Amino acid sequence: MLHVDLVVSIHGHGPRHLRADIPQGGTLALFGPSGSGKTTLLRALAGFHEARGTLSWDGRELITEPVETRPFAWMPQAPSLFPHWTLLRQLVEARPGRTADARLDTLISALGLTTLTDRPGRRLSGGQQQRGELARALARDPDVLLLDEPFSALDAPTRSAIGAFLRDLLRSEEKSMVLASHDWNDVEAWADEVILLDQGQTVAQGEPGALYAAPPNWPAARMMGFECRIGNRALHPDLAEWSTPHGCPVVLTGRVGDVTPHGAGVRVTISCADGTTVRASVPRGVSRPAMGDRVEVGFHAPEVVDDVS
Repeated sequence: MLHVDLVVSIHGHGPRHLRADIPQGGTLALFGPSGSGKTTLLRALAGFHEARGTLSWDGRELITEPVETRPFAWMPQAPSLFPHWTLLRQLVEARPGRTADARLDTLISALGLTTLTDRPGRRLSGGQQQRGELARALARDPDVLLLDEPFSALDAPTRSAIGAFLRDLLRSEEKSMVLASHDWNDVEAWADEVILLDQGQTVAQGEPGALYAAPPNWPAARMMGFECRIGNRALHPDLAEWSTPHGCPVVLTGRVGDVTPHGAGVRVTISCADGTTVRASVPRGVSRPAMGDRVEVGFHAPEVVDDVS
């Protein structure tokens, strides 16, 4: 288990406390907008940023250990491959023993890098560099992966394929992961626990599904995509119900303003008579309203547990 109880100074926000216990094979997500402190906390775990407190892996205290001896691998958000070294050389240098082997071949193939190994870092595209960074992190064979926005530069098919490979690898080898992301979909897909960060502050912490089902406060709800509230109920566009709205805790009537594509369906803006404006997603297969239509829509709107504005 990775035990974290650290005080970390985040630029512009002062010292902040990070507490978490990550079981072997588990994933902790750090979720928040740019500038919220995600990268600084990852860097503190890796040993690149000063921290005080307790950091241990299976009882082994790591807070005083240098970067190179910690059982971690760090993948930064900004590519940091050496511009003049070939990708293969960079991956071999990351391997224990600094030799090419079957595991490295597997990583190269699974991450779609087979035709790129002879290229220097400067000749790789952003997405190729990101895959190379992930391969270099995995080549270290770490116990814990520290990944900062690892999928941000990948197209959808590549993201899906690499995600499946990484998930299988983490499961089969019981590696733990700390993932920094500003995409709630990544949090839901990967994390056993998530820390919501805003301006260096911990807004909420817990299991993603539980937080989404019962936001502990309004700032946390906003971070998870809830756009407005009616009383103590938080409204999310994707939790709209069109077929049986009267079974929902919040039902609104209004006129449709803007209609924009959203995934396989559309997202509409609805102006209510009391001045309330809400957005609601209309999935594929549901009759799409047009601008000016009078509509009734329900929301599966969870209660905000502690309504802190």
